[in-house]
Amino acid sequence: PYPGAISLLTQLRTTNRLTCLSNSNELHTPLHRRSMESLMDSYYFSHELGKVKPEPGIFEHVAKDLGVPPHRIFFFDDTPVNVRAAREVGFEAFEVDGIDQLSARLRQLGFLPGARSSR
Repeated sequence: PYPGAISLLTQLRTTNRLTCLSNSNELHTPLHRRSMESLMDSYYFSHELGKVKPEPGIFEHVAKDLGVPPHRIFFFDDTPVNVRAAREVGFEAFEVDGIDQLSARLRQLGFLPGARSSR
């Protein structure tokens, strides 16, 4: 994980359900799962689903499997096409690049202390 990611996810997990959606392959998935297993509630890996971001079906699968309406899912990604695709399915999606941008956006959305607006 990126520096600062573990502490950020640990803080978020106290009040939020965290899910990982990753375009990954069978070689990297075990490493990703192991490195984050104590921080995530669920994982969705593209090679296991047979779908990849930005295909709408992968986002639809996640929402359905989680049993959460798409508009209640907050999605963060560093790739604009993935963010657009998630928005088209109804996710609250945000482009962020790195932990600092993610933390700032989470504060702005009210997920972290120092919020400027509420969810």
